[in-house]
Amino acid sequence: MRYCESAHADSSGGYFDLAAGKNGTAYLAARAKPVQDAPTPSPNGVAALVLARLWALTDDSEWRMRLDRHLAAFAGSAPELSLYGATLLRAIDWAVNPVTRIEVKGPLGDGPACAMHLVALQQYRPRKVVLRSTADTPAATVCVGTTCSLPVATPDTLKQLLHS
Repeated sequence: MRYCESAHADSSGGYFDLAAGKNGTAYLAARAKPVQDAPTPSPNGVAALVLARLWALTDDSEWRMRLDRHLAAFAGSAPELSLYGATLLRAIDWAVNPVTRIEVKGPLGDGPACAMHLVALQQYRPRKVVLRSTADTPAATVCVGTTCSLPVATPDTLKQLLHS
C-alpha cells in the first residue's frame, strides 16, 4: 500500500489505475480511478479493504486516516453503484462497525496455542483478524471494538468465547 500511495494515489483520495508518469495507448492513456465491481472487484474497493485490514491488524492510526480519506473520495458515488459497489461497501462495513481481533500467544508447535490459533481461524466472525505470536504460556484474547476479554488458555474456552 505504501507503493500504491507513492505511485498511484490521487491527492483528493483514491488510486489511479496507471502509475504516475506511465502511459498506455488509446483510451488506456487516460488515468482512471475505478470503483465499480464489474465483473471482478474494483481496484479501489480492494484498496479500501486492504487499508481497513491493515488498520485492524496494526492498530496504526496512519492506516485508518488513509482508509477514511479513501472512502471519502468515493462516498458520493456509493449509492449509484448499487450491486456493483459490494467491495467498497464491505470496506465501509469494516470502517463503521467494530472489528473482532483475536490474538493468540504461546509456544510454537503442537499444543494449546496451536489449537487455539486453529479455532480462531475456523470460527466465522464478520470483520475478523487473527494474530499469532510466540510466548512462554498459551493465551488468547478476543477484542471486539475497544472491549477485550480476559485471556483464555484452552481451545474449548476460546470457542465458547467466540460464540457468545
